[in-house]
Amino acid sequence: MGHACRLGTKGVEFLYNGACERVFVRGCIAVVAQALGARRASLVQNLLTAVATPPQLRNPMIRTLSALALAVAALSPAHAEVIVQVTESGGNVVFSSSGSLNLTGAQSTGTYNYGLGIIPGGSNWYYAQGNGSSVTGYAFTSFDGPFGTLLNYFSSPSSSTGTNFAIWGASGGTEQVLIDTAYVSGSAITGGLVFAGASFASLGLTAGSYAYSLPEDKVTLIIGGRQEVPEPGSIALAGLGLLGLAALRRRRS
Repeated sequence: MGHACRLGTKGVEFLYNGACERVFVRGCIAVVAQALGARRASLVQNLLTAVATPPQLRNPMIRTLSALALAVAALSPAHAEVIVQVTESGGNVVFSSSGSLNLTGAQSTGTYNYGLGIIPGGSNWYYAQGNGSSVTGYAFTSFDGPFGTLLNYFSSPSSSTGTNFAIWGASGGTEQVLIDTAYVSGSAITGGLVFAGASFASLGLTAGSYAYSLPEDKVTLIIGGRQEVPEPGSIALAGLGLLGLAALRRRRS
């Protein structure tokens, strides 16, 4: 019989040539389950088996933590998110976007031609970058609404780059994200806008963080300040690392 590995509710069982060696790591399984979800259990099982096989990993705790960490790292990025960061820099206002969107379950609202720029306030709030060609809309499931006070359409940014991408309040109709018609779910979204000689005040922007959600992802617009949101996998990996340190301390004491 070869090597095998089973993921249990309290720990991990490693099988070597018929002999069963049980390793119990309190909390590890719960952390992984929370980060990845029960639907991915079979994939976690396969990764555990692959990592548990090498004979050079003699220490049971190291084998367990290595296997669980690999499972989390490989499977956790289900929610990539797009973050649009807005800053004042050198007398300019700079919008910079990065990330990707998982469009699974998102309801399409149709195809549009769109213009570049921003409308900070009111029910027709708007942010749009790219080159202004055709985009497909997807309805938000929840949203924070306008990100400023002015109802003006600032339609002449000094520069616009990157992916055709926008968020739109649609005057209280169907609030939505607009994305290039050729966009593939999960692929990168980058780019932004620059308004030269502008400030938050002149554009009517209100500092803060604004979230716009899809069924499986979201867009976050951050005005003035940076927000680092740890991914579920990062949280799980940090937890596994702490468990490993605790185990080493117990062995040395």
